[in-house]
Amino acid sequence: GVGKTRLALHVASTVLPNFEDGVWFVPLAPLTDPTQVLPAIAQTLDLQQAQREVLETLVTYLRRRKTLLVLDNFEHVGEAALGVADLLAACHQLTVLVTSREALRLYGEYEFDIFPLPVPPRTPLPALADLAGYAAVDLFVQRAQAVSPSFRLTAHNAVTVADACVWLDGLPLAIELAATRVKDLASQEARTQSVAHFQQIQRELRDLPERQRSLRSAIAWSYDLLNTDEQALLRRLSVFAGGCTSAAVEAVFSGEDAVSASVTAILSSLVEKHLVYQEISADGEPRFLLLETIREFALAQLQKHGEEDAARQAHIAYFLAQSEKMADAHHTKEEITWLHRLEHDHDNLRAALRYTLQTAQTCTALQFGRTLRRFWYLRGYYREGESWLAQIMALPSGDRYEPEWTEVLLSAGALAAAKGDYVQAAHFYTRSLAGARKIDDPRLLGYALCGLGFAVYVLGDHNEARRLIEEGLQIRRDLGDQHGVADALHVLGVMTRQRGDHAAAQAFLREEIVICREIGDTPGMVTATRNLAISLREKGDFQEAKALFAENMRYARSVNDRYELANCLLSLGHIHYLEGNLASARDLYRESLDLNEQIDNQIGMADGHRYLGVLAWAEDNLEEASAHWGRDLQLRQSGSQKLGVVTTLANFVGLAAKLNNAPLAVGLAAAVTAYQEELQLRTLPRVEKSVFDAGLALAKTALAPDALSVAWAQGQSMTIVEACSRALALA
Repeated sequence: GVGKTRLALHVASTVLPNFEDGVWFVPLAPLTDPTQVLPAIAQTLDLQQAQREVLETLVTYLRRRKTLLVLDNFEHVGEAALGVADLLAACHQLTVLVTSREALRLYGEYEFDIFPLPVPPRTPLPALADLAGYAAVDLFVQRAQAVSPSFRLTAHNAVTVADACVWLDGLPLAIELAATRVKDLASQEARTQSVAHFQQIQRELRDLPERQRSLRSAIAWSYDLLNTDEQALLRRLSVFAGGCTSAAVEAVFSGEDAVSASVTAILSSLVEKHLVYQEISADGEPRFLLLETIREFALAQLQKHGEEDAARQAHIAYFLAQSEKMADAHHTKEEITWLHRLEHDHDNLRAALRYTLQTAQTCTALQFGRTLRRFWYLRGYYREGESWLAQIMALPSGDRYEPEWTEVLLSAGALAAAKGDYVQAAHFYTRSLAGARKIDDPRLLGYALCGLGFAVYVLGDHNEARRLIEEGLQIRRDLGDQHGVADALHVLGVMTRQRGDHAAAQAFLREEIVICREIGDTPGMVTATRNLAISLREKGDFQEAKALFAENMRYARSVNDRYELANCLLSLGHIHYLEGNLASARDLYRESLDLNEQIDNQIGMADGHRYLGVLAWAEDNLEEASAHWGRDLQLRQSGSQKLGVVTTLANFVGLAAKLNNAPLAVGLAAAVTAYQEELQLRTLPRVEKSVFDAGLALAKTALAPDALSVAWAQGQSMTIVEACSRALALA
């Protein structure tokens, strides 16, 4: 209550021009676990954490940026200090300003103590003009005038105001709370009663440090002056994390027999008394928050009244219903609206899940694991979602709830696939497939078949993948599940496109686009359109492809879909490269790579490095090309991206040839050709094929026929692990 946050915000505003890449405020009060600090920073920076550790994601983004982070209320997550130290060590242009009741004890830390406002002496009391010059008195008067505009500091009330400032040790928050009650200090009798009550509270809190005792006394005094309804609502507000809407408050406060006024009226009263703060969210909806010190007090009162479990159960029920609505909005125009709503209440969702797990409410936890799947997936909370799902699946007797258990396994599979771990994805999808067959649920069966099919495809078994997905497609057609049919067609379209069967790919994708348009699935239609444009580009129809990419980019920018935008920029870069406009291609590739680093899209980052490497290779900057392609190959190997590994190896044919290592170039070309046959890949993508063909042609001119035959034969017997090892040796 000494004003640390307010001062930090003022400092941040003052130095804003010095930090060209921005100043970011990260509120830590809603957090309960030190491990949530780095993810909270990433969330504030709008970074997604998919495949990599959060620290690596932050370092990748911040190391080239001159940035200030304001970390507010650090004292209860002090163990996260080492993570902040690691971040500072890796990002030399980063500055961190921390508000905390305790220092972080890090090397290079500068401490600035915040002291209470100066208060006047009680004896002798300064003259009225001098009294107004004390900061504590000035603040009291300002806040008193906010609730009573006619209030003035006079000889009649000077002693009361001065005494209040002294009792409260000059603490701004405590003074603000007391000043809102200036009407209760109007008469001598009221002042005498208030002083006696305040002193009694301080005696009851004598085990606390003096400054904390003054603040808690002010909060308790303000609380005791509330009516019954106001006290009850303030207590229940303590279960919310990171604020809430009035609708959420009404849901948690419903059923109170003693309530005689509307929740809105009670909230307004608490706002006027500075016990609750109101802010307007980005979408224009009012949200109500408690300062952490007030929330701690209110929670203690909630526990004292034996109301905590009931309040938390109501809190859980409300946010489970919210997540249900998000799940029901899948493939509709309302989905984006619900994504934003759940993002605003992410801390509340975490709090609800945490209490659900602490109290072993297995069925409710499983429902959260199902309903939050799409939120975690679309917002990029892959690691966090996986962590919650692991805790949910560890609850006792979870598999007794077979439909919900199967849904949670599907969630785990989807998140594993999203972060590029297709081995783990296949594991969860296989288990969910068994569960769906056991309970004979065709909807879940179709989902599991298509999910497993794509995972198996990425891992290299194309025949089995096609069988699984086509089975899933037929089930969804039989159900009349148009959303499911569109999803299955999309997977088949991507698979056949990547294997070079563009006629089949375009047929699948065009059917998907028609269905998505009919059912109003704009995100699905956009994704299908991008893949259709890629297929058209590979067939040489650059103009139609450009038009489709431009259309998708307009949509992506309008909804801040960085994943879609990054993909379109990359694909548009290919067209510029193939048309010979290398400068434009480089700009597009770099912008795509930057976006993929922000959302931690491993495949997208690998693509960015791949094609920046192609440009460097085309300009004979072989050192830069080898660095990019080495990073590309490492990223794909870590994600078990067999198809991606093969197409990356095709580029190393061109690199080896230009480095005058013709035998290796021919050997890698033979290996890639063999892998193409194994994967039933009809042809390489256009850009990679141009590098592959040029490299192989150059290598052939450098070798005699016998040497060429030997190198080719050796390459055909080369394992993919050996081929990667030899390629990385060039990098």
